[in-house]
Amino acid sequence: MMSERLNSYEALKAKHDALQAAQDAQESAVEVRVAMGTCAIATGSKDVLDTIEAAVEENGLDNVVVKSTGCMGYCYAEPTVEVAGIAVDPVMFGYVDKKIARDIIEQYVMKQEPVDARIETCHVNA
Repeated sequence: MMSERLNSYEALKAKHDALQAAQDAQESAVEVRVAMGTCAIATGSKDVLDTIEAAVEENGLDNVVVKSTGCMGYCYAEPTVEVAGIAVDPVMFGYVDKKIARDIIEQYVMKQEPVDARIETCHVNA
């Protein structure tokens, strides 16, 4: 793949502005992380992931990025889902089933209303 040749200051500035806009959009996105470690999969996290992806698509949430992760260390509460980008610290939900997964998107992400499945975690801001 050949790199794009920038022959003028204007071309360089346009490229910078486009990259900055893409980075800003990514930073303002809400990130929903679904644990997909062994114990999570065994307790139904694939159904949770599918439900969350469907709810995001059905509601046209372009600012929401859904990711699967490895183990997040909350095996006792699997399936777990972490939501970052709404509150100061990410919020962790445990014992998530299909109904709770939909509630996380339609109540917490869309309306910032609480969902009863929240579990306490310890986040350290660096």
